Amino acid sequence: MSSHHYIKNIHDKNHIIYCIGSIIMICMSILFYGCASSTLELTENPRKKIVKPLNSFFREQPLPLSKADSARMSHIALEYYVQACELELVGKYSDAILAYQRVLRFDSNAAVFYSIGKCYNAIGQGDLAIEFTEKSLKLDSVSIPALEQLAILKLQNIKELEPAIDLYKRIYALDSNRLSVLIALAELSESISPESAVYYYKKAIVKSGYDDELVRKYGGVLLQIRDSLSYISLMENQYNSHPENSRSRALLIEAYSVFKEYDKAFTIIEQFAGTSLDEELEEYYQTLAFSIIINKDTNSISIIDKFLPSFEKFPTLSWKVLNSFALMADYSGKKSIAEKIYDRSSRLADSLTIPYAVSLAYELLRNNTGFIAEHFISFYSHHFTQNPSFPFLMGIINNNNKQYSEAISYYSEAIKRDAEYADAWSELGSLYIRNNEFPKGDSCYGQALALEPDNPLYNNNFAYALSERSSELYKAQELAKKAISLDPENSSYLDTYGWILFKQGNINKAIIILEKAVRITREQSAIILYHLSEAYKQANEDDKAHSTLKKALLIDPENLLYIKGLENSK
Repeated sequence: MSSHHYIKNIHDKNHIIYCIGSIIMICMSILFYGCASSTLELTENPRKKIVKPLNSFFREQPLPLSKADSARMSHIALEYYVQACELELVGKYSDAILAYQRVLRFDSNAAVFYSIGKCYNAIGQGDLAIEFTEKSLKLDSVSIPALEQLAILKLQNIKELEPAIDLYKRIYALDSNRLSVLIALAELSESISPESAVYYYKKAIVKSGYDDELVRKYGGVLLQIRDSLSYISLMENQYNSHPENSRSRALLIEAYSVFKEYDKAFTIIEQFAGTSLDEELEEYYQTLAFSIIINKDTNSISIIDKFLPSFEKFPTLSWKVLNSFALMADYSGKKSIAEKIYDRSSRLADSLTIPYAVSLAYELLRNNTGFIAEHFISFYSHHFTQNPSFPFLMGIINNNNKQYSEAISYYSEAIKRDAEYADAWSELGSLYIRNNEFPKGDSCYGQALALEPDNPLYNNNFAYALSERSSELYKAQELAKKAISLDPENSSYLDTYGWILFKQGNINKAIIILEKAVRITREQSAIILYHLSEAYKQANEDDKAHSTLKKALLIDPENLLYIKGLENSK
C-alpha cells in the first residue's frame, strides 16, 4: 500500500471526530461573532464551484445580529453540518457538497472547506478538491487533516513528489510522531534522497513495533544503498522483537543468505525445524539453496557438508524441502547423496508438482547453474516420462553446450511426448537448418507456425534462416514484417528485416531499419552492428562502415568475419 493510500484510510477513520470538532467550532464562531460570510447563491451542479457571492446591501452596511439571531443561525448551521456529514458517510458526496455549502451561508469555517474538498475528491474532481483544501489551509494553516489531504491530492493529480513532501514536512514539524506521516516521508523520499528515507523509516519502524511491511520496504532501501550491515541488523532486530513470527524468521534467513552468512541461516532454521510447518521450511530452505547456488560461493561447501547428515535423515513429507536438500548436496559435489535425496523426493512427487518442477528448472537455467540444472532436469525427465518440458530443457542445455546431435534427440523426444509442443518444433527447425538440412528445418518451422501463427519469435527466426541462404527472400520479408508488426520495438526483429532489405538491394531503407535496431537495443549486438556496417559499405559510406565494424569487433573480438572485414576496409 502506498503512503497516500495509507493516509487516506486514516482520514476516513478520523473524519467523524474532525466533523464533531468542526460543529463545535462553527457554533462557537456564530454565537460570538455572528455571520462572517456574505450571502451565497447555491448551484445544484456539484461539479461546478458552488460558492458565488451575491451583491447585497448588507455587504456594504452589515447589521449587528442579536444573541437570539446568532443562536438560531447556529442551530441551522449545526443541522446543515450534521446532514452533510451523514450524506458524506453514506457516499452521497454530491448532496454532501450542497449541504456543506449551505453551512457556508453562516460561517466560512476551515473544516467546511476541508470537507468539501474531500467530497470533490471522492467524485473525481481533483482540481476543485485541491482548491477547497487550500482554502481550508488559508483559514487554518496548522490543520493536520487538511495538510495530509492536500498532500494526497497533489500526488494523485499533479504527480509531483516535492510539493507533497513539503506538505508532509509541515505536518512532521507539528507532530513528529505521526506514523502515517513518517511512512509517507520515507516512501516519497526513496527515489529522491535514500538517506532521508532511511531516517524516516527508522523512526516509523520503531513507532510501528517493527511492522513486517515497513521492515520489508526499509530493507529494500538498505539493499539499494548496499548497506549490508544495517540490513542484517534490521532483520535481527525484527526477529528479536517477534521471534515466533515465521515472517520475521524468513526475512532474517533471507538476509543471512543474501550476504553469505550461511552458517547463521542454517542455525536459525534448525532452531525451529521441529515446530515449523512444511510451508515455512520450504521457504527457508529454498531461499538458502538458491542463494548458495546463484552466489557460487565455494566457501559455502564446507557449511553444507556440516549439515548434510541432517539432510539425509530430516523427517519431512515436503517435496520442495527435499529438492532444496538435493540441490545443495549436488552443489557441494556430493552427487551420490543428491541422487538419494532426489530419489526420496520422487516418491513424493505427483502430477501436481510438475508445474513447480518445470518453473524451478527454468529458474536454474536462467541463473546459469550448469551441472546442477542438468542433473535436476535429467532426473525429472526420467521420472515424469510423459511430460515434454524436461526433455525440451535438456535440449536447450545440450544446444548451449554445442552438443547439437544430443539436442536434436531431446527436442525430438519432447515432440514425441507432445506433438503440439511448438517451442520444440521451432528449436528443432533451427538445428536442422544449422546442419544444412533445409527441408527438415523448413518443415519444423512450418509446424511451429501452424500451431502458433502469431508467435513473433517463430516468424523472425524462420525469416532469418531463409535470408541467410538467400532463398525465398520475399517469403522471408513477409515473415519478418509480421514479426515486427507483433513486436515493433524488438531490435533483433528489426535487424532481421533490415538484413533482408539489404539482400534485396533496398540499401537506404535497410540502413534506416538497422540504425533503429542499433538505437533501441538495450545491449549493443555485434551481429546488428556488422549488418549495419555492411549496409554502410554498400552505400559507399566507408567511414561509417569502418567505425561501426570496429564497434562490432569490440563486442566479439575473436570473430574472423569481423576481423577480415576490418582489414579489408583499411
